[in-house]
Amino acid sequence: MIRLNHQLMSIFFGLLFSGLPALAGSGEECIQERNPLGGAILNLKGALKSTELQACSELKGKRKVPLELQCRSGSGAVFERVEGGWKDLGASGLVWLDPIVTRINQEKARIHCEEKVKGAALPTQKELELAKSRGVFELIQNEDRRGYQFWFWTSTLKEGDPKFAYMIKDSAKEASAEFRFLEESDFAAVVCIRR
Repeated sequence: MIRLNHQLMSIFFGLLFSGLPALAGSGEECIQERNPLGGAILNLKGALKSTELQACSELKGKRKVPLELQCRSGSGAVFERVEGGWKDLGASGLVWLDPIVTRINQEKARIHCEEKVKGAALPTQKELELAKSRGVFELIQNEDRRGYQFWFWTSTLKEGDPKFAYMIKDSAKEASAEFRFLEESDFAAVVCIRR
């Protein structure tokens, strides 16, 4: 009985999908097969990809994460592991590079990103605020061993006073303008991006 039901279902779906060869060009792997009882069967491999992604917070601090692994942040944003960091698959498309560097002032942070990391830059205040709202801090190290959160430098200088640059912390509601030539501090960090 089970075999018969399976055959009937194959015939039904074969007839249902036999007029839909356009699915083969939809970006999914689609293979048309012949049913031994007649009629076409479409074998849609990967067409019904699971929307259940691992939580990004479960991956924080893991050293070896396979490339192309995707996760969903608490805000619903999807990130993908790429060479050297995490790519935001949403609005910005930015790659947030790891590892972060701590105990650094803004000028050294800028130099680190622009000169020491190939193709990287220090994020703007707007870019880091967007990333924060999308959950990037679920993936990058944003606190020390004692649980104190870092403030991350941005490339955005305070209007009217270029000696100050904006910093952003995960738990802070607003960015803070700080003296950018500050001696290295335990709370200051940098995460570089690739646009």
